[in-house]
Amino acid sequence: MSELSLYAIFAPGDAVAPQAAIDGARVVRHGGLAALVGEDGGGDLQALSREEAVRRLIDHQRIVEGVMGQGVVLPVKFGTTLPDEGAVVRVLAQAAPMFRPRLAALAGHVQIELAVTWPVQTVLGEIAAGDDVRRLKATIVARGEQATVDERVALGRFVKAALDGRRAAAAEVIRAAVAPLVADVVENALLDDRMVANLALLVPQAGIAALEQAVDRLDVVFGGLMTFRLVGPLPPYSFAMVEVARTSVAEIETARQALGLGLAADPDEIRAAYRQAAKQCHPDVGTAPGPDADARFACLTAAYRSLAAYAEARRGLAATDAIDAEGDFEPSAVERTMIVAVRRQDAAASGAGAAP
Repeated sequence: MSELSLYAIFAPGDAVAPQAAIDGARVVRHGGLAALVGEDGGGDLQALSREEAVRRLIDHQRIVEGVMGQGVVLPVKFGTTLPDEGAVVRVLAQAAPMFRPRLAALAGHVQIELAVTWPVQTVLGEIAAGDDVRRLKATIVARGEQATVDERVALGRFVKAALDGRRAAAAEVIRAAVAPLVADVVENALLDDRMVANLALLVPQAGIAALEQAVDRLDVVFGGLMTFRLVGPLPPYSFAMVEVARTSVAEIETARQALGLGLAADPDEIRAAYRQAAKQCHPDVGTAPGPDADARFACLTAAYRSLAAYAEARRGLAATDAIDAEGDFEPSAVERTMIVAVRRQDAAASGAGAAP
């Protein structure tokens, strides 16, 4: 049975702009929110060829960016699928208290990516021409065959440290120049030695021109040595990525039994059960840790995190869907409840899933 790909969450106006229908995507509405969905391409993403996976990712991003004309968009993680429109509506209902403040906070902002590179060989040449490196080289040359491997390694480390120091100093100048113009920054990984900075910037739409001018000034400051590349405007991929995970009946049942809970429990009861169990098997302060204390404590913590996230999701659903009981562990309840989060790209999992 074909599933639905979930692309984005947004708050639509009275009419949906034509670009929302890109590649057959359609809009599902509920409670003043909307989800952009489309037919799933099918197949296990992990089993796809790299070329096919990249093609699907590009299609996904094009569809998400096509609905930006509606206003603020919360992009959904690539590869997210749901069984039908009913499940989409449940996500909108369950996570509305999470989606609405995020949409409001991001109003009037877009993501701009700033990648800065430099010619590594040129910079290394400048470092090699410095007095410190020349002295170290001269010492090694003078010692000839007596020069040790450690001395040569030390020279390489010195050059590497100098290169890293220059990169860090340049990156700090770049960050300081753009910081007053943006609402938030995510520092992405540097992909190779050519990269000096790789930043995702949350920029007010009215401030894009000012950011471009600041980058032009940076080009002058660095004497044309750096190459600056701005990409955007984009949806806030790095600042508010929606993740939706289906709950597993087997996982929730195993976690429930690990904490000794009945078929219903609220977040406070789950937390209390975890703390009670942890008192016994904690490897450092437990009353009866035993030889397998580390493994038992890890299992308990994983069980707590699963149930806490599940209970939080049930609470969101209860607020809008009149479910029978918060934290209900019946299989039918588990199957219709999904774990929804909105994450920064550089943020670790937190919130309901964190140990108390």
